[in-house]
Amino acid sequence: RDLVVRTAGKPLPDDVVGLILARADGIPLFVEELTRAVVASPLLIERNDRFEVGAAGAPSIPMTLRDSLMARLDSLGGSKQVAQIASVLGRSFPEMLVRLVADIQQALLEEHLQTLVGSQFFCREDEPEQPSYAFTHALLQDAAYDSLDARPHGRPTSRPRPRSRTPCPHWPTFPTLPTGSGRNCGCRSTWAGS
Repeated sequence: RDLVVRTAGKPLPDDVVGLILARADGIPLFVEELTRAVVASPLLIERNDRFEVGAAGAPSIPMTLRDSLMARLDSLGGSKQVAQIASVLGRSFPEMLVRLVADIQQALLEEHLQTLVGSQFFCREDEPEQPSYAFTHALLQDAAYDSLDARPHGRPTSRPRPRSRTPCPHWPTFPTLPTGSGRNCGCRSTWAGS
C-alpha cells in the first residue's frame, strides 16, 4: 500500500489499490508500473489530497507488465514518438542525437523530453558538455521499441549482415578485440571469413 501511495503521489481509492496489489502479485516494479498506468488513466479524477474514481467507473488494471507499460506509453501523446526514437538509440542517449533523428524543433523536443521525464520514462543524466537522457528502466526501452511498427520506416527488423562469409578485398581486416573476460568476442571471424 505504501509503495502505491508513494508512486501515485496521493492516495488512491481502496478498491483500486486492492486491484493493483492483487494484479502485481508482490512484485515492486509491477506495483509501480501498474500504479503509474492507473494514475495516467482519464477515469481517475485528481482532487487536492487524493485520487477518486470518476463517473465512468474504475479504470481497468492492465493484465501484464507489458500491457501496463504499453498503456503508459500510449498515454504520452506526441511524446511517444520521441520515446520510440530513443529506444532505437539505446538505454541512454544524447539529446542532440534524438533531435537529429526526430527532425523536430528544439522547443517541441524539449517539451516532449520534459513530459517523458515527468512521467518517469526518462531521467536526465548529468552531462555538462552535452545534455543526455536515459530510460529509467530497460523494460521501458523495450516497450517503446516493441511499439514501433514493423513497416519500412518502423522498427528495424534485423541487423545488417554481410552477404557471404568471404569479405570484399577492399574491406579492412579488423583486429580481434578482447571482451571484459579476456575472450575473443568473435568480431574478426565474422567479417574476415575465418
